[in-house]
Amino acid sequence: MSPQELYNNLHLESKVLSATPYQLVNILFDEALADLNKVTGAIQYGDLAQKSQGLSRAMSIVTGLRESLDMELENSLPKELDELYEYIQFQLLQANISNDPSKVEEAVSLLNTLRDAWEGLIQPAA
Repeated sequence: MSPQELYNNLHLESKVLSATPYQLVNILFDEALADLNKVTGAIQYGDLAQKSQGLSRAMSIVTGLRESLDMELENSLPKELDELYEYIQFQLLQANISNDPSKVEEAVSLLNTLRDAWEGLIQPAA
């Protein structure tokens, strides 16, 4: 691991340890989007290792977001978010199989929309 990667990991770990649950979701969105931006370039340049690493990490993050949903709530929002996350995962799987950057771009667009909506919420008191 390069010194820059070590620094980035340490910085991320520090952010996570001091974050509120609300901020953790923001961090997850940001990390998934950063990984997917790298994946798009990796597909264009034929870097299979970078593509696989980025897709794997982004898929894990989306899985974590899905698993954090409170499906016991009395409204349809958790179910609808679960279906959207499932669709995002399907697009990423298709991107991996077909090396199609448009599949990644669609996932990025959806994650950006979700992140913007999340950031638009009033942050709960710590």
